[in-house]
Amino acid sequence: MGKPAAERQREYRARRNADPDRRENYLRSERKRWKMNTEEGKKKTISDLSDRAERQKRTMWRKAQRRHEEREAFSNINTPPQRPNIQHAVQPDLSPQGSVWRAKSIP
Repeated sequence: MGKPAAERQREYRARRNADPDRRENYLRSERKRWKMNTEEGKKKTISDLSDRAERQKRTMWRKAQRRHEEREAFSNINTPPQRPNIQHAVQPDLSPQGSVWRAKSIP
C-alpha cells in the first residue's frame, strides 16, 4: 500500500525547500501567480477591501496568529516521560500498630 497523500506532499515540499535554487524558483512563480490573481481581480489587497471586509480580514489574521502561537507554545514544552502505572508495589505500612510490610497500591 502506498503512502498517504499528505505524507507524499510533505516529502515533496521538504525536497523542494532543501534545494535553494528550486525554492527560489518556486517562490518566484508564487509571487507571479499572486500578482496575476490580483490583476485579474481574483485576489484583493487589504487596501482594496471595504471597511467591513478589512476589519473581518484583520480579525481573521489575529485569530490565526493566536492559534499559531498556541501551537508553537505547546510544541516547545518538554514534558517528562510517563511514569509507569504501578498498581501493587510493596511499601511499609507505618500504622500505629507497628511497622508491618503490606502490599499497598500507589495512585
